[in-house]
Amino acid sequence: SLASEIRTRQTQHQERLAAIAQKRQNLSQEAQALEQERNLMRTRQALAQTTLTKFQALEKNGYVSSAQVQQKQEEQLDIAARYSAIERNLLQNQANQQNLSAELAAQTSSLAQDLAQLKRAQSSLEQESYENRNRAETQITAASAGIITTLSGQVGQQVNAGQVLAALIPLLDADKSLSSKNARQVSSPKIASSLPLLPLAG
Repeated sequence: SLASEIRTRQTQHQERLAAIAQKRQNLSQEAQALEQERNLMRTRQALAQTTLTKFQALEKNGYVSSAQVQQKQEEQLDIAARYSAIERNLLQNQANQQNLSAELAAQTSSLAQDLAQLKRAQSSLEQESYENRNRAETQITAASAGIITTLSGQVGQQVNAGQVLAALIPLLDADKSLSSKNARQVSSPKIASSLPLLPLAG
């Protein structure tokens, strides 16, 4: 049923929201760890640069070899590369969090559209059911009691508003004449189109 489908969609929506919330929490924790690692690497990078500067000064005075200076340069470059990698990871983390925010908004919008469509369908079915009940319960009566002389339809036939269903002679005139001049035409009331023809009641 549509009510069951609505409940299913809502349950699925809640499950997707929970999954998105978990992903956002994981990304937030990852971002915190990356921030700490970046701060640590920034400190190490500053120390490596200071050490390299000292070794370069010592090399000029002949206290260290050029190989030792080169080693410090390589250490400084390695730290700088690791720092850049952390920066890239942080940028990717931020992009992922933005994508999740967009996914969350899209999910909420999608649910709203789905529910609106299902509710429209439900309203349409309820309206159709109401109209069907009205058709089944509609009775067409003549303006007055009389004798039916002509039927222009069959029980269960679909008729239109204003369509002639039968001709009758009122009881007051029945004993005077059976002439068609005194016959009244009974028309289907203009309550709805395409109503099933039911037996006439006086």
